[in-house]
Amino acid sequence: DLPDRADALVCEIFDVSAFGEDALHTIRHAREHLLKPGATIIPNGVRVWAAPVRSDDLRSRFKVGTVCGFDLSPMNALADKRTFQLDLRRIPYTTLAEPFVALEVDFRGDIELLLTESNDVPVTGAGDVDGFILWYDLVLGGSNVLSTAPTGASTHWLQGFLPQWTPLSVSEGDTLRVATEVRRQVIWFEAEVAPDASTAPPEASAAEGGAR
Repeated sequence: DLPDRADALVCEIFDVSAFGEDALHTIRHAREHLLKPGATIIPNGVRVWAAPVRSDDLRSRFKVGTVCGFDLSPMNALADKRTFQLDLRRIPYTTLAEPFVALEVDFRGDIELLLTESNDVPVTGAGDVDGFILWYDLVLGGSNVLSTAPTGASTHWLQGFLPQWTPLSVSEGDTLRVATEVRRQVIWFEAEVAPDASTAPPEASAAEGGAR
């Protein structure tokens, strides 16, 4: 019902995982139907950070094992796979790799509702990966960002945690291959230890070279 298309869009439709309030679809719709070409969008993008962690506290919150002599682990198959909101400053955990940019979206470009990004992450610790912590930067323009990082000023978004439901162990020096996927409103990570190219059989290396 606007008399004319708008010159600017300012929105706060982000949750702990950035996309849970349907920001991708909403901003794309606004650009197509409500905004003038080249209109200002604030924020103009989002940068999602993540890090694999080991944490007895986090694992015990989201996974169940033997209770009073009964094996309740099959109940883990029914667990909610969406991002859990947490204040990471109140929870002990150990990062197994430096935080990395898992995904970036520029709201001024073509906005897709299905997103996939792959990162090879050097492992700096050892142990079982209990899950991934995550936070994000809302890009406001230039170098100005509003961050939900646990090391910055507190926000109502806090931080997120996605448990690693499939057992995964890493050693220092490994490379963790992390696929970040977004399906409109839901984000998740799929991780595996990347094969060590130096120990690959010569035949396999040759085959890979030919495939390229």
